[in-house]
Amino acid sequence: MTVLVADEKSGTEPDAVVKKTDPRQPPGAAPEGVVLPGTVWESPDIITEADPSELDSLSCARQGKRLFWIEAETGWSDGQWASVDNIYLFNVQYRGRAEPTEFQVHPQYGSSAAALAQVTAYASLLGRLPRALLANARKVQISVGTTLRAASGNPVKGVFHIFTRKAKYEARRGFLEEVLLHEGGHVSLDRNHADTPGWVAAQEADGRHISPYARDNPDREDMAETLWAWFVSRCVPDRLHPEYKRRIDAGIPHRLTYLDRLGLDMRPWPRSRKSESP
Repeated sequence: MTVLVADEKSGTEPDAVVKKTDPRQPPGAAPEGVVLPGTVWESPDIITEADPSELDSLSCARQGKRLFWIEAETGWSDGQWASVDNIYLFNVQYRGRAEPTEFQVHPQYGSSAAALAQVTAYASLLGRLPRALLANARKVQISVGTTLRAASGNPVKGVFHIFTRKAKYEARRGFLEEVLLHEGGHVSLDRNHADTPGWVAAQEADGRHISPYARDNPDREDMAETLWAWFVSRCVPDRLHPEYKRRIDAGIPHRLTYLDRLGLDMRPWPRSRKSESP
């Protein structure tokens, strides 16, 4: 869990039930044709604030006009891109990236100091993701947003969108890092892999999906949902009950092999070579 600062009014959120907080607990029953009952919400301890960050440096703020995604209360499909003046702009450098990532903070935060507080918190948190998931992250947009979602990822534009009203709530629950892990799959893997012949062949060979969300949205969510499972199996298998890894490895071996063969740069996370598929 990461405690984040924000000076906007966050509104109210219903009390949350954390499904899995004890790594000794095995996964629950999954529907037919599905390996696990879920991914992101299974445990808040896949990535934590104690883990290292690849954040190297960030610049002072300036302001300018940018095309910015405006979240709608009625749903993601009702949001829109709009040209917004006086966006607070920061260049954030992550280790392993030749170019900085531009953090764009909506002017609704009111001051450079308030914008800097947001960037400082989220830049460090994003730096805990594997380098491969930041490879296509050209921009990070931060706004208050709605209560619908904490974050989203745009693979075409290479943008992480962080909505702090909901993000603070998920940070309190401990799941924000896991949400961003999922969104990193969208930002940096979807465009080049989610509809390739190799990935489609792996899906067909496995004959099942990792989660109900992946099953219900196979074209849009299968890659990002599978990424969580691959990360658990290959990088942090000891953070969950062993039954998670057993089910993952047995349930989607062809997708795991596809991701293994990409040679993704997972730093700062170690890769367990002995656990990889042949």
